[in-house]
Amino acid sequence: MSVDVQRAMRDQTNLELLQRSRRYAEARSEMVREAGRAVPQSYPRELVHDAYVDTWTGTTLWDPARCSLLVHLRGVIRQRTWSEARHGRRFPHRRLGPSTDTLFASSGDVRPLLFVALVARVCTALRDASAGDFDALAVLSCWERGVVEREEILCLTGLDVAAYIRTRKRLLHRCEELPGEIVELVRDELRRAS
Repeated sequence: MSVDVQRAMRDQTNLELLQRSRRYAEARSEMVREAGRAVPQSYPRELVHDAYVDTWTGTTLWDPARCSLLVHLRGVIRQRTWSEARHGRRFPHRRLGPSTDTLFASSGDVRPLLFVALVARVCTALRDASAGDFDALAVLSCWERGVVEREEILCLTGLDVAAYIRTRKRLLHRCEELPGEIVELVRDELRRAS
């Protein structure tokens, strides 16, 4: 990051900037929620912090001569929330783990627990098939912990977007080579889900 950008960030960063950015992020988070994505209470604050840190580190480029820091941060937040909402509409969210309602239900429905066990079994089989592929093992580690969003995986693994896409394709290709019993269990689960 250039000295000019550092100076501009220091000069423009104040409580009002953070409050106005947060209000904007709160409004945008509603759009994400309406698209069916899970939005935790801390989401607006995290959006502001992520946009600010990405600007400071140079991940997101900002030219102080073209716009203010507030306008830049709002642009970053707008792009990220638009992407999240679009993803939510294109790929409706399916919960991998049991909800608290399911855990305490008296009906004894264990399907969510079985689904979690199936995900673990698929990841274990993929881990065996990916021995020596360190990028694939890193992505699998994220999946096993329930981290499935690309941005989070990139942050946790250190992969760039292109490497992540290649790794994901390799893993999906390896899914075709899983033992037949696992493939059948996955197909049965997907049929029930649709």
